[in-house]
Amino acid sequence: EENERILTYAINKYNHYRVFNIADNPFNENRTANAHNSVGGYHAVKLRRYQDMIEQHIGKMNMQVLNMLDTKYLITQSGLQRNPGAMGAAWFVDSVLWVDNANDEILALNDIDVTHTAVIREKDKAFVDDFSTSTNDGNIVLTSYSPDNLVYKTNSPADRLAVFSEVYFPDWRVFIDGKESNLFAANYILRGMTVPAGEHTIEFVFHPDYYYTWNNIAQISFYILIGILLLSLTLSFLKRSKKL
Repeated sequence: EENERILTYAINKYNHYRVFNIADNPFNENRTANAHNSVGGYHAVKLRRYQDMIEQHIGKMNMQVLNMLDTKYLITQSGLQRNPGAMGAAWFVDSVLWVDNANDEILALNDIDVTHTAVIREKDKAFVDDFSTSTNDGNIVLTSYSPDNLVYKTNSPADRLAVFSEVYFPDWRVFIDGKESNLFAANYILRGMTVPAGEHTIEFVFHPDYYYTWNNIAQISFYILIGILLLSLTLSFLKRSKKL
């Protein structure tokens, strides 16, 4: 069973990875992000969830958490080290640890095996359909990646619970074969969803309706202002022409 799990990870772990630079202050450098997806780095604005993870786990080198963030490489003062435990872009789990609140959720990552178990809040229980607890059935592979669109292929003989090594944010939408499905937070910071049996295409799309609605309103308003300005200039020109 363990060999099957390793093979499943091997299918997709090499087309998606992150680097953690601990040779210096990992949260006050930006060189790594120039060429790689970085676990650390500095930005004046970051998600509260991620800052919580930095304080509770990443900054303390919790390898369970670094593994689920697909940290394939560590840059140390001794050089580059490969992390064999990096879990790839996504994986199936066989059990859920239900917790009541955010504090219990983030603390639970100290005690569970994230390769087998997902931590999910009770409030999201309605979104979690029944799934198989088999540990070696099926695979899930990332086939396309861009900042606002990710595509995965899945193949499983039974319904499974999948965890994705991407930060959960409510404005992301998920589709299975073009039909919208439910997405929820797992392991405090990642994305989770139940995947039906068979071969399917899963697509994550970042398309917040409010942004595009207000963006359209802003564009329309801009063109209206330009129209008013042109009309004003035209009327002014016509008045001057009449005086001449």
